[in-house]
Amino acid sequence: MAKKDAPYSNKKVVSKTQRPRFIELCRPKTAGFRSYSYSSCFDCCNTNKIERSLDNFAWANEKSAYRNDAVSPDVECPISTIPPNITFQMESPASKSSPLDDNLALPEYAQNPLPEAELPTLYLISFGHSPPLKPAPQLKFDVRSLPNPPKHIRDTHNGISKRLQEWMQTDAKFLARRDAIKEEIEEAMTDIIAAQEKRYFLKLGLRDGGTTSEDAAGKHVEAEEEDAAPKGDEEGSNSESMNGDTVSSRDQTTMLRVGVYCAMGRHRSVAMVEELARLSWPGWRVQVEHRDISKKRGAGKKSGNASRGGRGGTMPSQFGDDSG
Repeated sequence: MAKKDAPYSNKKVVSKTQRPRFIELCRPKTAGFRSYSYSSCFDCCNTNKIERSLDNFAWANEKSAYRNDAVSPDVECPISTIPPNITFQMESPASKSSPLDDNLALPEYAQNPLPEAELPTLYLISFGHSPPLKPAPQLKFDVRSLPNPPKHIRDTHNGISKRLQEWMQTDAKFLARRDAIKEEIEEAMTDIIAAQEKRYFLKLGLRDGGTTSEDAAGKHVEAEEEDAAPKGDEEGSNSESMNGDTVSSRDQTTMLRVGVYCAMGRHRSVAMVEELARLSWPGWRVQVEHRDISKKRGAGKKSGNASRGGRGGTMPSQFGDDSG
């Protein structure tokens, strides 16, 4: 859509676009535009109706692959009903205004941004099969059946080594196992998000048009989560903990703990976790821990607790770099 020379075309753009759906559904006509403004509040509300109409058109014709963080191919939509007094501003360095100008253009009540919603966390953990991971993860996968790298690679590299990872990536079984694990993780994510949404609506008392207290809603959802907890390859007790820590049902609505284990927890499981961490997980934060990457052979029999790596990050390798 070419920029309209409407009577309001010189009006300062006061509404930065937070509507990616509107911009997408008007593509390619709106390609390159970053913001738009209205001559009145009525036109802004009217655009909401137009967006819903375009949205229904796109889904009905299966022409939109829109997701929260994705941009679909160009969508041909009937955009003739867009009011001509909606003006667009092209994306260019000269057209960008400073954050101070943006705040001055907004009403006083809108100048304080809302806090960013906390994203759920995908917590990927590699470890050796002994001792077990505590607390038990919601999903647990055994990769001991995958081929081991040759001894000369295992002796000089661990799972965070690029050379070892490249060797694993050439194996079709490794890639197939990665894809299978990814599918199970995505299913568990869907269940967690559904539980979050159910908890939210129950708290608002909107379920079945009735009213429900917050405490009753929380207990109801927690009971359902315990019955439908994801298990992966093996089921573990979420109430057990090596240090007295527990993973409650409420924590499971904001975190998905995935354990991947091999014989020692230094090669195959580490490479698999690193591979999974590189995949796209829209709407989720990803954290990685390699519990046993620095554990020496036989150390687990003497003191399993002493071999635990630090939480919330990747342990540095005790081996040389990848040039070896």
